[in-house]
Amino acid sequence: FVGDSGIVGSNPGVITRTYSITDAAGNSIDVTQTITVDDTINPVITCPVNITQNADSVLSTAVVTYATPTSTDNCSVVTAVQTAGLPSGSAFPIGTTTNIFEVIDDAGNTTTCSFDVIISNVIVANDDNVNVNGDIGGTSINVIDDNDTLNSNPVILGIDATITSIIDSNPMDGVSLDIATGEIIVLPDTPSGNYTIIYTLCSISTPIGCDDAVITIAVRNMNDISNLELTKVGNYIDANDDNVLNVGDEIQYSFTVENTGDVDITNIVLTDPLEGIEVIGGPIDLQAGEKDENSFTAIYILTKEDILLGSVTNQATVTGQNLIGEDVIDISDDPLNDTNVDIDNDGDFEDETVTVIRMDDEIIIYSGITPNGDGVNDVFMINGIEKYENTLEIYNRWGVKVFEAEDYGRNDNFFRGISKGRSTIKESDQLPVGTYYYVLEYIVASGKRKNKAGYLYIQR
Repeated sequence: FVGDSGIVGSNPGVITRTYSITDAAGNSIDVTQTITVDDTINPVITCPVNITQNADSVLSTAVVTYATPTSTDNCSVVTAVQTAGLPSGSAFPIGTTTNIFEVIDDAGNTTTCSFDVIISNVIVANDDNVNVNGDIGGTSINVIDDNDTLNSNPVILGIDATITSIIDSNPMDGVSLDIATGEIIVLPDTPSGNYTIIYTLCSISTPIGCDDAVITIAVRNMNDISNLELTKVGNYIDANDDNVLNVGDEIQYSFTVENTGDVDITNIVLTDPLEGIEVIGGPIDLQAGEKDENSFTAIYILTKEDILLGSVTNQATVTGQNLIGEDVIDISDDPLNDTNVDIDNDGDFEDETVTVIRMDDEIIIYSGITPNGDGVNDVFMINGIEKYENTLEIYNRWGVKVFEAEDYGRNDNFFRGISKGRSTIKESDQLPVGTYYYVLEYIVASGKRKNKAGYLYIQR
């Protein structure tokens, strides 16, 4: 036995080897050996776990993606092949779809695995609002059949779906949901108020789909009163803290809203028609008798016209809804205004808010005049200056003095938009419309000398 050679056969699982044997005399012979490999071990395959998903409410299907099952074998390279179900990425219908995958190795051994794609029925329980007269009581429509759906189709209680649970925080309050009829039942003499019941609606057919909804029941009695009371106060703010009235200073408004009726009012919003005002806050809800002093504020930036006028007048309005959705409206009252006009005859007043623009100082300087002879703002007003020894100088935009006076404000000593300075401008000349600069010096009772300077506007 002096040599051998091996050849692997072409048939799967079969191996052939050929050996050449030669003796000492040179005689030789070939011997062939056949080896048959007997593979009885099945491949291994692993499927995904079951997949549960809700259907699209419009299409009544759901697109589902999943990973291809993994597979291995002891001898062969194997690939899983789907033999039942739908491929990954398909639109699966409502119900259960069983997906089966199979692998076969070279020896014919076979293994399968399966998993389910479960697409639930799509039930949509929509929230409801119900209004019932509490004096006589009554029942509502079937809130289930009214607007709930199953797979995008109107649902019929007891045929398509059933109420499986109810959350009612106070089942003895005279307001209940009948699970058989889907109706809200309100007993006679039920107190006014908003009542809430939550229910769970599930499909009868499988795979079962469920959804929750909230029913808000507004119970109102005929003698209920819905009323809001709004008060508004304005305060002048020296924005740049220069102790002078300027364009750009502010009025800050505070509001108090009170529910003076005996039913709750919701979604209360505040508006103010004053051009340029910025209202902040809201909407809010107020229970009967509740008051709110902090939710609403507003800021208004003073204009040149406001300063010339010396005050800002405006009113705000609040609007909310009562239990049955009616608008409840009130116009603001200024508690500092004693006109006391009751426009809507509701027992509270609706006086305009008049905010006087002034400084909390010894004097008040108004930074504009309109010398047109109408008796309003015809002179440069400095309230209180007549009490103090003083000097006033006014310059135009080029620095030319156009007016000067001592003891300004006494004995009809006022600037009327006419030149009165040691300059080339004639004393009788009316000064043109525009911006001027004033310098005021005065001595207070303590003997302290004070100075103020700022801009003055002439408007004709």
